[in-house]
Amino acid sequence: GVIRSRAREELEKWLRELEESRRVLLVERETAQFYADIVADLRSRGCMIRMNDVWIAALALQHDLPVLARDEHFDQVKRLRRIPW
Repeated sequence: GVIRSRAREELEKWLRELEESRRVLLVERETAQFYADIVADLRSRGCMIRMNDVWIAALALQHDLPVLARDEHFDQVKRLRRIPW
């Protein structure tokens, strides 16, 4: 990624500006509970998705946000709103 990029300085500046202008969601204890609930539900139905995507879904559910994604497997997560693009 950024560290090995030839345009490292530009990308680091862009990331700093992005962080300053957006709200960054952090994983907290409550997020972990959402994660555990999602994994338990998916396993019970035999339809697991990638671990990183479960974390994204957990954060989205915790903060009542939709997920903007092409990946239809997000539709397996109950109560998660996916906005396809």
